[in-house]
Amino acid sequence: MTLEKQIESVEGSIREVRDSLFQRLENIRSGQSSLFAYVTIVAVFHGCVGDAKYKGLKERLDNIAATQEQC
Repeated sequence: MTLEKQIESVEGSIREVRDSLFQRLENIRSGQSSLFAYVTIVAVFHGCVGDAKYKGLKERLDNIAATQEQC
């Protein structure tokens, strides 16, 4: 996978997480949410749910950095 594709993949993952959080926050603000949505947001911020995704993103960013150093 090229460096450019790796960067696009990481950016896409970050956008997915961000968009999901903003949508859930909007649902809470509009009163259409459930307790589950609130708990999910709290869990993401505290690393319970989102930890694996963020670790994966960190690993991918580290791999990109290592690739750049080799070039």
